[in-house]
Amino acid sequence: MSSKKILLVVVGIYFTFCAILHFVRMAFEMDVIIGRFYLPSWASAALIIFSVIVVYQVCKIIKEEKKKSTTETVAEEKEDKPEENEEENY
Repeated sequence: MSSKKILLVVVGIYFTFCAILHFVRMAFEMDVIIGRFYLPSWASAALIIFSVIVVYQVCKIIKEEKKKSTTETVAEEKEDKPEENEEENY
């Protein structure tokens, strides 16, 4: 597994976790207060949407990388195969 794919998987898991936490916060109507700052629930809704978009894009990139590597592997296998008796093909 390449380092790029590992990074994409980690980012996908992180943003999935963030989206779940924000959803739980909204579902149970939890307040977030940091010092004197109050985080409104609409901010969690915006962060859920952002997280879902990021996870979707990560999954799309991983799928494209997998498809690309599969195509390259098939092409390499075709190159590595010795040609069968060429006289029979004529």
